[in-house]
Amino acid sequence: MRRPRPVLQTSALSRAWPGIALWGGLALAYLILAVIFTRPLAFHAVDFTARGSGSGDQCQSIWSFWWTKTALFNLHQSPFWTDVIYYPHGTGLGYHNCLFTNLLAILVSAVSGTPINAPLLYNMLVLISFVVIGLGSFALIRHVVRDTLAAFIGSLIVTFSPYFFFHLDHLNLLMIGWGIFSIYFTIRYLETLRVTDLAWAVIFFTAQLYTSLTNAMLVSSFLFFYLLFSSKELLSRAGRGRLVLGGISGGFLATILAMPLLLSLRSCGSDWPLTWHDSVRFSADLLDFVIPENGSGLPGPGEVYVGWLIIFLAVAVLLYTHRKSRLRWAALAATFLALSLGPTLLIAGRQTLDGWLPYRWLYSVVPYFSLNRTPARFIVLAEFCLAVLAAFGLKAVFDRLRRSKNPLVSRWLPATGSAVLMLAIFADYHDGAIVLEPMYVPPVYEQVAADTTIHVICDLPIKEKLQICNWYMYWQTIHGRKAANGYLTHHSKTATVLLDQIKSWDELGPPQKAELAAAGIDAVVLHHPDRESELIRLR
Repeated sequence: MRRPRPVLQTSALSRAWPGIALWGGLALAYLILAVIFTRPLAFHAVDFTARGSGSGDQCQSIWSFWWTKTALFNLHQSPFWTDVIYYPHGTGLGYHNCLFTNLLAILVSAVSGTPINAPLLYNMLVLISFVVIGLGSFALIRHVVRDTLAAFIGSLIVTFSPYFFFHLDHLNLLMIGWGIFSIYFTIRYLETLRVTDLAWAVIFFTAQLYTSLTNAMLVSSFLFFYLLFSSKELLSRAGRGRLVLGGISGGFLATILAMPLLLSLRSCGSDWPLTWHDSVRFSADLLDFVIPENGSGLPGPGEVYVGWLIIFLAVAVLLYTHRKSRLRWAALAATFLALSLGPTLLIAGRQTLDGWLPYRWLYSVVPYFSLNRTPARFIVLAEFCLAVLAAFGLKAVFDRLRRSKNPLVSRWLPATGSAVLMLAIFADYHDGAIVLEPMYVPPVYEQVAADTTIHVICDLPIKEKLQICNWYMYWQTIHGRKAANGYLTHHSKTATVLLDQIKSWDELGPPQKAELAAAGIDAVVLHHPDRESELIRLR
């Protein structure tokens, strides 16, 4: 009797291959597009970084890479406190030590052989951030909209928005992709109540906490308002007790995982003691949503520029359908647009409705709003919600085209139309090559590095612009000595005791040298505007 032929079993790899190919192809696409839209950075990545908003904060990021590696592998201590800056008092680094990003930088450095303090490494992390944003936003939009092509276009709207190109010097803000993944898994958990979705949401949110507190608070704000606008639906469904229990458990677990970071925040205060009224200068102008800031000297059409095309697509969806899911995302977009305006309405630079906008009232009751000096950053959440609405509209159009009996219409028109739409979005969002910042290192620091008798230095001057200490911190990664300098917006209360004293000096005479020597400073690096910097030994 002939035996029956065995049924062929497909391997796990063969079943997973389509997903691997999709996500790998997407990652490559986002990477290529990031290289294109940050041109000419890729051709000068060894010696330059993107200037971005002009803050010089890329120097802080590079310093943070270097310090985390030094603390963990050389000094074997916590990276959340240091005295290599703000010497002799030192400072906590809870608000600024982006541990997860720094560990990623150490990994990339080890794999690629790139020095930990190299501008090239920073530029590599910038490109990685675009890939993570793209993958996270694609996953979430596809889950909400249920259409791969529409989700891809929506993810491009988010990933390559003017907001991120404005902040190319702020790696902490660029690394919001982990938070987007956290939102994605949270929404999945609200629908499925699966423990695995809740666990991934907690993991990605914790990663966001250890990457950027600002972004973590933005993600928290999004989740709060998403739950608020979905509360009626969630409370009326079965399993709401399990939902609440899961939320409490997830919040408790995230708190435990973030405890080292939270404990380090206790010693830090803000260098920006702003009232709600002071935050007006960091708020969005209503006209900047739709009018490019041409001639500003900064990349792209402006930090809060949304563009007519995206707004048109979102409004068209609302006119086409009034389903609850669309209205929820519209309400979220409107909420974050309103919050980005800050406490007072600005129209072409003129203030009106002083203190009457929602941000003003949240400032009084929510601690995050009193710590956040830049309401305009809520625009990134608004753009994300508008991208979801745009994707809903594109899906409706694509579904109609796919039902056509004409193969030319059903197969080729969606792809062709998508390509044209993407080109239109990019043309609206980008106005040419970005501005590069040369990462110059004065030759004097080679002399400092070679002198083993120097243990602590002070860079002068600092009175003209405190942000010059950003560059002093970057140059510290070259010479490796402790420094009296430092520039952190949140630091320990005693950190600037010495800095506050010396930034008022008009000259470096014998009394000033004696004071620095008494504070434990071995040498001064004195920078001149018209000639090379010089090293002045105090001991």
